[in-house]
Amino acid sequence: MTATRADLLAHLEVLADSGHPAVCRTHTRDWWTSDDLSDQQRAAVECLLCPALAPCRDYGLSNPKEWGTYGGLTTPERTTAKGGRP
Repeated sequence: MTATRADLLAHLEVLADSGHPAVCRTHTRDWWTSDDLSDQQRAAVECLLCPALAPCRDYGLSNPKEWGTYGGLTTPERTTAKGGRP
């Protein structure tokens, strides 16, 4: 489980070094960190084929106060999954 930002960033670097970068690292769009839910939803769709999906989702679920899309889940989805309110 990737619960710290440092762990997630290290994992993303390993993927990039092996020629399989995370989708959010190859796009110039700001969808992943947008305040706009429709942008976050577009980012979530892009995440579905990303090689970092699982560790990124673990990080997002472990850190529900982080704003944006992590592992294919928007901020409200991650908050709800942790038993909170969106």
